[in-house]
Amino acid sequence: MNPTLPKRACRCIESTIAILLACVFVGGLSGCRPSVKDGTGLPVTTVATIPLTGVAASYGEIQKRGMTLALQRVKGDAKQELLRVLYKDSQLSPREAVNALQQSIAYEKVQVVFSISTAEVLAQAPICNENKIVLLSPLASGDDITLAGPFVFRVSPSDSFQGRAIGQKIVSLKLKRIAVLSVNDSFGVELAKQFVVTM
Repeated sequence: MNPTLPKRACRCIESTIAILLACVFVGGLSGCRPSVKDGTGLPVTTVATIPLTGVAASYGEIQKRGMTLALQRVKGDAKQELLRVLYKDSQLSPREAVNALQQSIAYEKVQVVFSISTAEVLAQAPICNENKIVLLSPLASGDDITLAGPFVFRVSPSDSFQGRAIGQKIVSLKLKRIAVLSVNDSFGVELAKQFVVTM
């Protein structure tokens, strides 16, 4: 991941995350009542395992601002009292993301988890499926997420879809010579592979 993004891209990502979170909250709460323990209503708890430190901290901050925006949009709504977001630093590490999730489950009634990278999502998927916790990623695009389980969802198009779409656009330009440079990770490799196949 590139640790820096243009301001326009940051605003776009923040808005997308805000809309997603608002949909999760409003959609999830419109048809349910708060759980009760010892006569006290418990809020719907979302755990955001996001990189707040390290090279990808800027992505985590964007997601955090988007979630804050979503909460502000429901401010004053009676449902707001039933919403809570816990931010856990994953450092963009699958191991840290799993540790943060397990610790949260041990002490909280977690209903929704947000993660941003494919590696983190795939590492958390078995735990979320086993505990029937919705795992939602606004940024992860790995093809394997499609088969990660019934409680795992992504919003971004898959790597293969993006690669093919880019390839089709380049083909339409009828360029004679094309060079392919890609990042040597799962995202870059799959994108380049599908791009080349399309050509």
